[in-house]
Amino acid sequence: MAYTSSTVPAQARRAAPDVVGRSVAQGAPASAVRSMVPARTPSFVRIEALRKAVRALIDANRRLRERLRHQDESLRALRGEVERLGVELAEERTDPLSGLPGRREFTRRTAALLRACTLVGGGSRYAVTLVDLDGFKAVNDTFGHAAGDAVLAAVGERITRWLGEGEVAARPGGDEFFVLAVCGASLPHRLRALHEAITAPVAHQGVALVVGASLGTAEVRGVDDLSRAIGLADKAMFQVKGRGRRGCTAPADTPTA
Repeated sequence: MAYTSSTVPAQARRAAPDVVGRSVAQGAPASAVRSMVPARTPSFVRIEALRKAVRALIDANRRLRERLRHQDESLRALRGEVERLGVELAEERTDPLSGLPGRREFTRRTAALLRACTLVGGGSRYAVTLVDLDGFKAVNDTFGHAAGDAVLAAVGERITRWLGEGEVAARPGGDEFFVLAVCGASLPHRLRALHEAITAPVAHQGVALVVGASLGTAEVRGVDDLSRAIGLADKAMFQVKGRGRRGCTAPADTPTA
């Protein structure tokens, strides 16, 4: 019997393409799709079913590409956010100009050093020194911010070279620096050497940039004593400025609580 469109019910003609199309869209394998159209099915029904299957496959492929595109955009946005947060975290931990830690990282490292001393018992005593640059604003105003940045970078490098083992420094902001050093008999001499290093001229574009520095120091008595010690060091530093002599104080010169 020869099949024609008139001898095959309309419902049957529509059913086969719809079933095949849905199966393709849902990811059915090719072998399963072929089995859905029996060999005895009239050729025009088979052709229509295959056409619909191809259209469904094209639509599914288009939707898949669209989803992949959106996922790729989301991944790029997420990667950019991760990189941005990484940069912010690095900047928070390390000052990009001086190369020294920021205040929060300085506090964390200082606490770790003081805690280690407490654990071992009879370990090193520490002193915190505040360094405030004198004449830094004049350098900025006269030679520009690039010159000021050069001074901050040079001071950070010189302080880093000065540090000994188990010591740490920071730039909390502006023209101020923190230094945590081992408190011993040699500290006053070391602080004078630090003062000389900081105030040495900085070469910048053929100009020798010169700043002064006022240093105030106080002994840190334990992990919970850092804030008090910083306050005493700050007071000592301003006493140096008030006496009109840009120099430094050692723990012995610092007022006690």
